[in-house]
Amino acid sequence: MSNRVFIAGASVRSAAQSAVRAGWAVSAADLFCDRDLGECSRALRITGYHDLFGAAMSEPPCCWFYTGGLENEPELVDGISRHHRLYGNPGSVLRRVRDPWTLADVFRTSGIRYPEPRRGWPTGATGIWLCKPIRGCGGLGIRRFVLRGTDRRRRDEAVEGPDGLPLSYYQPWVQGLSHSAAYVAAGERAVLLGVTRQLVGSRWAGAGRFQYAGSLGPLSLRDPHIREFRRIGDCLARHFSLRGLFGVDTVVAGDAVWVIEVNPRYCASNEVFERATGMPCVSIHMDACRDGTLPETPEIAGGPCHGKAILFASEPAEVTPAFESLMRTLSQTAPWPALADLPPSNAVFRRGQPVLTVFADGATPREVLRNLRHRAEQLRSALSAPADVRRRRKR
Repeated sequence: MSNRVFIAGASVRSAAQSAVRAGWAVSAADLFCDRDLGECSRALRITGYHDLFGAAMSEPPCCWFYTGGLENEPELVDGISRHHRLYGNPGSVLRRVRDPWTLADVFRTSGIRYPEPRRGWPTGATGIWLCKPIRGCGGLGIRRFVLRGTDRRRRDEAVEGPDGLPLSYYQPWVQGLSHSAAYVAAGERAVLLGVTRQLVGSRWAGAGRFQYAGSLGPLSLRDPHIREFRRIGDCLARHFSLRGLFGVDTVVAGDAVWVIEVNPRYCASNEVFERATGMPCVSIHMDACRDGTLPETPEIAGGPCHGKAILFASEPAEVTPAFESLMRTLSQTAPWPALADLPPSNAVFRRGQPVLTVFADGATPREVLRNLRHRAEQLRSALSAPADVRRRRKR
């Protein structure tokens, strides 16, 4: 059997590195084509998902899987899978598991908490509500509303696409701590690999209000939470026939675990487990998809904590010699580099663009978070405004 694999998505560096550690020869296509992706794979940069089909067809047939963003592109996934052998979830599964109303029906029947979605403006409702894009990813495009029950205007109605399906929907906001659970599934059964705390909307990282900015873990959990997370994974595997790695974004509020979103593919938090425990995530994924083999149930317990944070540009910026020197030093730390998704030396960033990924470890999630913030501040101070911006400021 060939050991070649094609990996595609918005950002595939962490999955590609995991695959290389597992002995795979990787071809990769993503929106950034960062330095460290080029160092571990045959890397192709795409300008959008419209380029991805051509990039996939340019590669000799092999197995393939996808990362973030492509869970919203079932037709593209099926098209590529006619050329490459898919290790993951096909379009038929994506259409169901990414549909809020299908999820609501399944969870309601199973007694799992899920904020009830609405297609239109929640007239007469009270409290905090969110308007979320159907094809959302990473928390982008979410808007927040405070309703008092007296506003009956049908403003900001969810927009429909050309197929008559809504492009956005409304959901009540659940207050609590954002967590993400990682699973692997086969044969309508799921194994919980672990749970991380999600960094969402972290201002120090430059993230937007609901934007994913990183993960901390693995977390120690109380038995009731572990049982509920396992029940959620089994429910999803059974009802949607999921295959391979998948993630579930949740909010933990006291003893309650609320499901917020299902990501039926390799997730950003998988990298945290690899660093913390040595868990070979891509190997686990390939075994589950190829022959239905699932790992032994890991112990969901405490230990050294690891974290990652995405540093976003808080204003227009460019890579300086000082930034380049700091990046070179931190990306060579052992046993794991302290930086990843390394931009080229001439990179210029618009406000809100991701610059790179920062890592840290520590005895507790709080210590890891403190170390991440310190490292992010070091790097941000070494960035500079682009030359044209500096010229405008001097006028």
